Amino acid sequence: MMGVRKWSDMKWLIGILCLAGAIASSSAISYASAASEGYESNDNRSEGSDPSGHHSDIYEDLIWLIHRMDEIGNPDMSLTVLGYGQIRLGDESPASVMRSLLAGFDGAEYTTAGDTEIGSVTLSDRTMLSATVQKYSHAEALVAIKLVSSQLERLTDYQKWFARMTESGTGLSWRLNVQSTFKGQGSEGFSPEQGWRAYSSGEETDGTGSDQDRGASGLKQSGEGFRPERVWEALEAHGAVIVHDGEYRDAGSVSRTFHVPYLSSATRVRDQLVNLQAAVHHSTMDGSYRVTLGTPLITVEY
Repeated sequence: MMGVRKWSDMKWLIGILCLAGAIASSSAISYASAASEGYESNDNRSEGSDPSGHHSDIYEDLIWLIHRMDEIGNPDMSLTVLGYGQIRLGDESPASVMRSLLAGFDGAEYTTAGDTEIGSVTLSDRTMLSATVQKYSHAEALVAIKLVSSQLERLTDYQKWFARMTESGTGLSWRLNVQSTFKGQGSEGFSPEQGWRAYSSGEETDGTGSDQDRGASGLKQSGEGFRPERVWEALEAHGAVIVHDGEYRDAGSVSRTFHVPYLSSATRVRDQLVNLQAAVHHSTMDGSYRVTLGTPLITVEY
């Protein structure tokens, strides 16, 4: 379901601009690798702020998401960061706003299409930054900034890039999405189809008892075997409180929505404050089980 988009594909950003405009006008939102040489789990900070305190920025939220994914997913993680919002242009043009947004990054390339300015920067061989500024009235524009890493970089790189992005994109709303495959993928006895069908249809188990006791609808466990509840349990162990109206299931996916008191961002869904969404998706293409963590909501395909 999830494919790696070409760096040159800007249609996604234009779509996000439409979303940003809808949010700005209605003030509502609906539910919707670390390579061994790259990601350092002890790089600078282990958890961001003290969990009893409030995170001060999206970098601290990212550290938290990565550590939660370490518990439930394989180390080969990908990352998508999105910032979007509405700005007042004043006397500025979309082109001048764009150059301000990407001023802290070397090697930016720009394209103009009518009242829309598009910019992109190759940060590394696995990370791309792109942005769009679209003028929609005489004095206002919609802005979207997107950073995609096919594999996680050193965390100090994100600290530097995030500082530049948030400084130039003051006032934007930020979304973080971390993805990986379920821990134990490929191990013997992992992810029985029967167990996934039972879980995705709502027949949860607590993982106790024998296979025979649980019967055909039970979720088989073998070492690091498949059990989606591990995702929810790992989050709840670190202060995530489930939002009961925020669950979605179909034949191939299940997602849940949470509130974590100390994360830096949040949004309201059906009058409830939420800032974390988690999903497990079973790919029929390769049989993998993909885990997605997003704050405050998932904004990528899962």
